Amino acid sequence: MYIQEADVLRPWDQFLRYCDQLLELEGSACFEARLHDPEVIEGIATSRDRPKPSPPRLFGWTKEYSALRDLCDQIIAQRGGTKFVPRPEIPGIRERWQRKDSKLQNTVARLVDSE
Repeated sequence: MYIQEADVLRPWDQFLRYCDQLLELEGSACFEARLHDPEVIEGIATSRDRPKPSPPRLFGWTKEYSALRDLCDQIIAQRGGTKFVPRPEIPGIRERWQRKDSKLQNTVARLVDSE
């Protein structure tokens, strides 16, 4: 199934992905409507779990958000805190760190085995 838009056909799954993104975009009318949905209200009200901070999505992350998070981290550090505000995870950087860790573990294992 396709949507016709000015002589351009777009797949329905692309439209649905855009709708899902709008539902999570804070400040949008879709986000507000979702929070006013009775099922969502009931789910939040009956939840016993405390919300855990999780890394934000890359979608919508801007230099301004990054600067604000840096300021928050500076305030936390001045107060002696050690848990800082989470940043979005970039898959390529995460993979780079995993590869560095595995190389380091292999090197340590070789050194320990040679002794």
